[in-house]
Amino acid sequence: MAVKRSRQPAIVPITHYKDLRLRKPRSDFMVGRAESWVAEVLDLPPEAVRLVLPRGGRRARFEKTLGALRRDWGWD
Repeated sequence: MAVKRSRQPAIVPITHYKDLRLRKPRSDFMVGRAESWVAEVLDLPPEAVRLVLPRGGRRARFEKTLGALRRDWGWD
């Protein structure tokens, strides 16, 4: 008698990041929209994504631009 195996979903490696719509967001993108965009693209709950300030780890204000946040972190 053959053993019945459960079917598990196939793990497919991501070879093209364009398939996930991942890209560097523009500097005028707002933090609040960026958090929801990342959660949507990566299929996460909205509360799972937080963009934080470099000092203290506090959440960045939702109306702050990503350009300003990058400058705070010293990336630009």
